[in-house]
Amino acid sequence: YASFRNERDGNLIATPYCILVDHDSKSVIVAVRGSASLEDLVTDLQLTPESMEGVGKVCGFDGEKKYAHRGILIRAKWIANDIKEKRALKTLVPPNLKEKNAVD
Repeated sequence: YASFRNERDGNLIATPYCILVDHDSKSVIVAVRGSASLEDLVTDLQLTPESMEGVGKVCGFDGEKKYAHRGILIRAKWIANDIKEKRALKTLVPPNLKEKNAVD
């Protein structure tokens, strides 16, 4: 699966990425394109540290006193939601690669 959009509905929160499945190693790889446009500069300049506490609660880790680059975190959340919304992992990952606790 691949998404080449740099914006969605006029918002600059979308970012190009692809999902690769390696059947030999039973791995799923999400590759995110790096900065390549003026739109990406908007993300790069959002330097304010963003707390990971909320993300940690949702994703099951201790995010207290942990911070991320605000622009990258916004894009990462968009990618995670896009994958979930499109049910891309359910479509791409064969049953023999799925673990009991895997997120779809």
